[in-house]
Amino acid sequence: MGGSSVADLVGEGGKASSQERSAGRRPGSGPPEMHFAGADLPIKGCFPVDKTQYPRFSRGMRAGSQSPGRSPKQRRRLRRREAQLHLDRLRHGGRREGAGRPKTSTSVGHETRSALPHYVPVHVTLRVDRRLRLRSARLYRAVVRSIARAQGRFGMRVLHWSVQSGHLHLIVEATHRRSLSRGMQGLSIRMSKALNKALERPGGTVFTDRYHVAQLRTPRQVRNALAYVLNNRRRHLRKLGRPQPAPTWVDSFGSGEPVGHVFRATGPPPCAEPRTWLASTGWKRYGLVRTDEVPGG
Repeated sequence: MGGSSVADLVGEGGKASSQERSAGRRPGSGPPEMHFAGADLPIKGCFPVDKTQYPRFSRGMRAGSQSPGRSPKQRRRLRRREAQLHLDRLRHGGRREGAGRPKTSTSVGHETRSALPHYVPVHVTLRVDRRLRLRSARLYRAVVRSIARAQGRFGMRVLHWSVQSGHLHLIVEATHRRSLSRGMQGLSIRMSKALNKALERPGGTVFTDRYHVAQLRTPRQVRNALAYVLNNRRRHLRKLGRPQPAPTWVDSFGSGEPVGHVFRATGPPPCAEPRTWLASTGWKRYGLVRTDEVPGG
């Protein structure tokens, strides 16, 4: 120390030093600066660090921190990333057989249906539960009453229908896609309640799938769809290998009304009158539907 005493280093009796008076500080307001022989820079003692001189230490560094200089947001993001990597190594995933939601529909997908112009009729198919058999007088009356009460609802009109054992065919007109969707939803609910009431059961599944819809954009498509619906029973008899009935035979579980060997263009009530050109006039250029036609034959 070159013979310097402690009083010379610290200051005598706690009096204000010349440096304190020149800096404009009160005596004893801060930690004393210690000057050693041969040292040009002041050395701080064990006192709090001035954050204005050391801005790096003002960003959340604390004792024991493994990431000095990181903000709290950066540290949280780092911890989250480490936790995710850790969980990914432990998690089982990937596509495998039997995983995911069980499939309840095997024929009609859940894609968004295409737009429906107001001048285009459609062919709708509704499938019922395999435990139900609709070709009975009691259940058929329930279906027809439901169609009669749903006519004109939400802008949907049913022109013709055919009831088979496990499904129904409908020729429908609607003003737009939402009209068809809401109308078919209401008709399905009416049919479900009516059929459950006719079966004397409190409730249960009636329709197991979404309805299938095919747009009929040309006169020939409308004519073929009418023949398919009105003579659908003949088609099923041919697929089963059974003999065809008489040429003038008409399925009593459908809306067809014969006039000789052909069907009337418009069915009896509660069938709705067609309003589109395709369903009222356009299809007739290919001839009326005969009662002995076998669709697809």
